[in-house]
Amino acid sequence: MTFQRADIVEDYAGTKGYALTYLTEGRPFYSSWTQTSGYFDGDGAVIPVAQYYNLLFHLTWADTYSPQLEQVKKFLDSEGLHPAKIADGTTAYILSLNRQDEVLVAAKSMLPFAYKKWYDLQTAIQYLENRITGSEAMNRLNESVKARSRSAPIRHVHMPFFRNEGAFAGRALGARRAAEKRKVLNQAQVKEATECREAGMSVKDLMARFGVGRYVIYKAINGEYN
Repeated sequence: MTFQRADIVEDYAGTKGYALTYLTEGRPFYSSWTQTSGYFDGDGAVIPVAQYYNLLFHLTWADTYSPQLEQVKKFLDSEGLHPAKIADGTTAYILSLNRQDEVLVAAKSMLPFAYKKWYDLQTAIQYLENRITGSEAMNRLNESVKARSRSAPIRHVHMPFFRNEGAFAGRALGARRAAEKRKVLNQAQVKEATECREAGMSVKDLMARFGVGRYVIYKAINGEYN
């Protein structure tokens, strides 16, 4: 790669300095998973997002030079994937792949060429393929942190479900909450809930007593029922 010394420019502090312009016009972009995996090994990360019963995995590439990430994005686009727009983070630009089916495709494609991030990619693959539970996946990622191949805080989650089990439990939870929101209290129950709350009963206990969600209980004890 060649460099060109640009004209002297004024920086934000009012001092003089030299700017270097990268001459990348016309150069070939990333064209293989080998290249993309190598970049990921150095400046990429497997990011877990914990939900109630499931983990979501994001694959990210980072760089302070956004055209570098554009190269990766073009390659992912050419593979039929849909990475998010490049974001301007606090210290670097971030390219992220978030769709879970596409995360699985990319992780499996990069795995044979990865070294430092091999274990993290394998962990994501095994969870997304229902071979390990959410708790096992997070424990493995914590091992990578301890081995210093991953920069992140240690996180512990209680998620003893495979991905498909967690998805089923999540749908059941959503249906139950929707039903709780639709359920209403009559005036006698509102009065009883208010009196129980004033007597010191917790909101959680009131929810169990009346079989409704937190939102309904708060409406009752805050006098928002007509």
